[in-house]
Amino acid sequence: MWTGPELSCPLPASVLPEELSQTDMPLENASSFPQAGEVVLAYASSGSIKGLPPGAFFDLGIFYGDGGRLLFPFGWLMANICGEIVPEDLAHAQSCIGEIRKNGACRLSIEPLD
Repeated sequence: MWTGPELSCPLPASVLPEELSQTDMPLENASSFPQAGEVVLAYASSGSIKGLPPGAFFDLGIFYGDGGRLLFPFGWLMANICGEIVPEDLAHAQSCIGEIRKNGACRLSIEPLD
């Protein structure tokens, strides 16, 4: 409800492989206004944002429409744009995300293109 058309995939650092779970993530290619099809990765260090689970926290956001913004009750957040849904696949992704939003939590796999 805060970010607009986004499918949020929270990733507490405790569920990630050891080499990722203790890593601070610098901003690179960052934005507060993701566009349709952009995939962003946000990072919050342990204790930096009230209300998050204990420990470092990552969030993968898949923006499936225009009007995305990273404005939360605690303020603006910058996140790294780390991928994109290619334009020819965006309509299919929007349909799939619509099903996820309608049916609830699911298992999600993301793979790079060759």
